[in-house]
Amino acid sequence: MRKTRFGHRSFVALVIFCTIPATLWFTKVLQTTLGHPIETLISNANHEHDEWARQASTSTSLNSAAQNYRARYGRDPPPNFDHWYAYATLHDSLIIDDFDNIYNDILPFWSLAPVKTRQRTLEAIANPWNNIAGIMIRSGTVTVSAGTPATHEWMMSGVAEMIKPFAQWLPDMDLAFNLNDEGRVANPYDSFQTIMHSATSAFRTAPSSTGEGGQTFTPFHLRTWPPIPSPGISTTRFIERSWHPTWSEFGSIVCPPNSPARTHHAWDLSTTNPSYLLPHTYQGYISNYTLSFSPCHQPDLAHLHGLHMSPAAFKGTYDLVPVFSQSKAAGYSDIRYPSAWNYVGREGTVYAPNESHPDPEFREKERTLFWRGGTTEGVSAFETGVWQGMGRQRMVWLFNNAVDNDGVKHIVHLPTKSTSTSPTSSGQAIYTPQLLPPSLLHTHAATNISLHIPLHISRCADSSCATQHAEFRPDQTQPIDFQEHWRFKYLLDMDGAGFSGRFLPFLASGSVVVKMGVVREWWEGRVGAWWDFVPCDVRGHEVGGVVAFLGGWRRDGEGAGVERGGGDVAGGGGEGDGDVKGNEDWVMPPRDDIAERIARQGQQTANTMLRKVDMEIYMFRLLLEWGRVVDDNRELLGWRGNT
Repeated sequence: MRKTRFGHRSFVALVIFCTIPATLWFTKVLQTTLGHPIETLISNANHEHDEWARQASTSTSLNSAAQNYRARYGRDPPPNFDHWYAYATLHDSLIIDDFDNIYNDILPFWSLAPVKTRQRTLEAIANPWNNIAGIMIRSGTVTVSAGTPATHEWMMSGVAEMIKPFAQWLPDMDLAFNLNDEGRVANPYDSFQTIMHSATSAFRTAPSSTGEGGQTFTPFHLRTWPPIPSPGISTTRFIERSWHPTWSEFGSIVCPPNSPARTHHAWDLSTTNPSYLLPHTYQGYISNYTLSFSPCHQPDLAHLHGLHMSPAAFKGTYDLVPVFSQSKAAGYSDIRYPSAWNYVGREGTVYAPNESHPDPEFREKERTLFWRGGTTEGVSAFETGVWQGMGRQRMVWLFNNAVDNDGVKHIVHLPTKSTSTSPTSSGQAIYTPQLLPPSLLHTHAATNISLHIPLHISRCADSSCATQHAEFRPDQTQPIDFQEHWRFKYLLDMDGAGFSGRFLPFLASGSVVVKMGVVREWWEGRVGAWWDFVPCDVRGHEVGGVVAFLGGWRRDGEGAGVERGGGDVAGGGGEGDGDVKGNEDWVMPPRDDIAERIARQGQQTANTMLRKVDMEIYMFRLLLEWGRVVDDNRELLGWRGNT
């Protein structure tokens, strides 16, 4: 690939730790370990998965499910919970009890009077400028609001199709669905604390199990859900920030005033701070996947994703507006739901191997980390060069264009010799973190890294189009049939403007998914990092280490030029690849046993907990909870048991 220089060092700092910060991270944080750090993370993930599975579906009957709901959330389940339970068990749902995402997303709206929530729903739908469409449920019939843009009719039709199988058990209500990929609702920290105090009190002071109360929703009255006015209204609670930075106004305001996200306003691009990673990583690898999304301890996220730098379509609000979104950044108050993209199987992103493009057995797949995609994460305009911080561009640059004198270093843990310490009786090797320049990663890593932008640069303006074209040469890469992905052992998945439509089909395949991003989706919790997929930080600093651990590290001249940092490179360590010959040629043999196990676990999760019917089950429960929130008699509503 033809290389161009950017004319300043900030891009290198954004892509990966520069020489000085990387050395600081290496010498003060990363330590020699007994056993590879990823082995520890996988072991922890196995334990966490077992614990999660035990509590996610302990109920064996309707009454025990209701009792578990009361114990977990502090009040009775919503009306028609019995019909939800019947639907879930009829379709063999593996999850009955753990719907914490729904609880957490809906709880803030208990702070609003139902009439206010209904009014804000109407306001959101009635102004076409808001880019919010409506779904109306009346007497079990689901309709899409008039005026939905033609570009999103498929999306809203898909949402309606998802609801129809259980609509007869839902109360009449209107629902506001975000047509943009980006999240919409960011409540400032102080006001959100007040919201949550009020909401928690309202939710938990309702009667539970005893006393008077209704098991059915309040009958519909026209005054409760008035018709959406035509041609609409002009007032709005949203403000436009498309193509502009959103970090200070939306991304960081959800954090405490004394958090790094709020206090580090003038972050120096030339000296990234490794301490930002400490809360959510272990030896440089993600150890707390949920915390890795939090902006509060990571002020540099302001410059590491298009959502915060220059989103394509951003209309946000500080008010608590009930907006249903396909994903949201951490701290946002949008209500997540399963995306119609995955539910209807949007053309071009469906797992459907065929005779021309089969999904081979794992060990027959090519040893490649593969990605093809567009520059859709954000918009680069006004000659600001913001594209240099966007994750997709950074990753392509890092593994195609970066050279040793850029100062880029990949953190790779390698087994080492030691005169004072011997491997344990279990055969664990001693691993030392190494700082490796790009040339050594490409020479020694047995896994090919193929990340490219095909055909053209999108979402750019002014000179940034030409600059990116010169840097990435998309005209030299042709797009592929989506089904061709299954050829490769490792599939990289990165956020676009919002959620990834590829993640679920990737997970359903027999390949290992390596995932990077900043947005949270409905499946969070039921899909486990280091169990179903391999998580990587949005900075990408550990991708080389992941590739080396899973795909193997060749000896190739004893690793000449490696910054050794505490010991000579030694052979052995970890599970070997059954089809690898000549173990003496490896510093670390490929761990295909581990990789294949992750791939199979992810595939099993996709086939048992992320099915279309699982999306319906999730949506059914979500809308029962929502139906109670917007009911004027919600304080009295709850399923008490069969009578």
